[in-house]
Amino acid sequence: MTELELAWAAGIFDGEGYVCLKELRPNVFQLEVGVGNTDMRLIGRFKGWFGGHTHIRLAEEQGSLSRKPIAYWRVTSRAAGEFLQIVRPYSVVKAEQIDLALATRVLMSKPGVPNPNVEELRRIRHQLSTIKKRGRS
Repeated sequence: MTELELAWAAGIFDGEGYVCLKELRPNVFQLEVGVGNTDMRLIGRFKGWFGGHTHIRLAEEQGSLSRKPIAYWRVTSRAAGEFLQIVRPYSVVKAEQIDLALATRVLMSKPGVPNPNVEELRRIRHQLSTIKKRGRS
């Protein structure tokens, strides 16, 4: 990818993306990042560059006022962390969330294995939620 493409991807992620830390079951966490948009070309570009999964939902299923289907791209776990490291230098809006999410990488256990850093991960998950509620993306 070119530097311009990386900056473009970070800008789209800043405006249309999300960062979340899920507790799949007690003491088992997963980092997830993604982008939603009504233009499948944009979503296809993210999948082509960063891998992951895509799916489409009808706008009505989401309570959207738009009549267009909404396409989503997402990556989880290690791929999510790798994506965040790549876009972090170009991020403005989601910089704080990205930094928190990247901090989880050293705290995470192997997928599916109960985590000894549960309280710290729950604290970070709460911080991510608080940032979103503040309207800072």
